[in-house]
Amino acid sequence: MKNIILIISILLSSITTWAQTPCNTPMSEDAFRKTWNELTQTENEKQLKYKTNILLNNSCLYSYQVKDIATLYVDEHSRLEFAMAAYSKTVDPENYYDVYDSFALFSIAFKLHDFVLAQRAGTPNAVMEPIRPVKLQFPAYKYPDANGYSGSKSCYPPTGDMEFEKVAQNVMQQTSDAERLTLCIHQAKEHCFTTAQIMKLTSLIGDENSRLKFLYDAFFYAHDADNYGACEQTLTPGKNRDEFARFLADRKQFEPTPPPPPCSVSAIELEQIKASIKNQSLNKTQVTLAKQALSSKPCFTSLQIREIVSLFSFESSKLEIAKYAYDFCEDKSKYFFVNDAFSFSSSVDELNKYIQSK
Repeated sequence: MKNIILIISILLSSITTWAQTPCNTPMSEDAFRKTWNELTQTENEKQLKYKTNILLNNSCLYSYQVKDIATLYVDEHSRLEFAMAAYSKTVDPENYYDVYDSFALFSIAFKLHDFVLAQRAGTPNAVMEPIRPVKLQFPAYKYPDANGYSGSKSCYPPTGDMEFEKVAQNVMQQTSDAERLTLCIHQAKEHCFTTAQIMKLTSLIGDENSRLKFLYDAFFYAHDADNYGACEQTLTPGKNRDEFARFLADRKQFEPTPPPPPCSVSAIELEQIKASIKNQSLNKTQVTLAKQALSSKPCFTSLQIREIVSLFSFESSKLEIAKYAYDFCEDKSKYFFVNDAFSFSSSVDELNKYIQSK
């Protein structure tokens, strides 16, 4: 994606004039942090779209804030629609190339780029084109049924039909087999697909070698791994099907292992940790206990770490814990939330320098 930014920023530099945006006063940093925290708690993209529409109707944003919100969308096309809608509500449109880095696919980033160029050129018809769903038709394979499956599992629970259709629609929108392969592999890692769903995604890739590549990669993330032999139907008889058969014959060597249970710190656990720290009378003991608690799980959120840091009275202890906790934070990109726990800007500066050194 860095190459995308370089190419597009060069193109943007050749354009010197564009229509002025009506937005002049951006949302304050405190207000944005609060809004961001609320958006991260959104249960689905339909609700996220509703909330972001309200946000754009009432606020102006910096380009980097648009980028941060865009990354909350899982679906690339929903992310594109938001980025297009947000352009006119941005106070620094000259920096909008930052938003391009939120996209995983080159083609989608260029769609946003074309839209931005049209807006800046004042093209009358430069409006968002709705992304129309494609009618999905899959081959008449003999798809294995994963209902009641009790064999080897690489993941659980399997992806539902509605979510899968959304993924398949996204794959269908891609313009080349290379992009479809990239997206399929990415989605296989992010979801828990059944063998039948993997077969359907494979059928959307035209190139036979790319199909085989996807089947190799997706095997390690299949819900019903014992049914995976059915995927041979997506390959024509010959070299690729034979190679796939050899891959399955050696499956003990490649046997998928169940992923570890997701790590998280519950609200109850956090309160117990905070109570234990508060019960200590010596600051030194509190620091030691906090470090022990943090190192017990590498999955504290930045907001949870902020609560722990805020327990300390001494600024030096706050800074010590904030530095120590960084390695155990699961959302390091949001570590700026921890800054609110400090009383002095010098502490924030020192923490930022420490993070940059990491």
